[in-house]
Amino acid sequence: MAIGVLKGHQNTYRHDLEAFLYVFLWTIITNRADDPPEASRLRQWSRGTWDELAARKSRDMACDGFEGILGEFALDFHPLKPLAERLRGILFPLREGTMWVGTDTDAEAVDELYEQVICAFEEAILGLESHE
Repeated sequence: MAIGVLKGHQNTYRHDLEAFLYVFLWTIITNRADDPPEASRLRQWSRGTWDELAARKSRDMACDGFEGILGEFALDFHPLKPLAERLRGILFPLREGTMWVGTDTDAEAVDELYEQVICAFEEAILGLESHE
């Protein structure tokens, strides 16, 4: 669940993209298992109040915290680390020195966010194909 939604904000298109990032990370870190490893930060994403979950995800999505998330990637998925980093940067840009979790609602901003996410995936696919 997106940080803003956990904080009680109305769900937006941006929150859906953020939730997709969490599913992407969960799939990679669990490596086809039902649950994340015992020491995984992801286990803390589903235990506690909404406010506690929002605070944990905010810490894990911050630049320093995200390094810990990347460190949990199963070896087979290490080539996807640059994509995960790029998606994190797109969805959680720094604004005035703070990680921004809000939603721009003007049509141009909506199109730009979707374009950035699609471009990130297209470039990752091309990069993976060139390493085969």
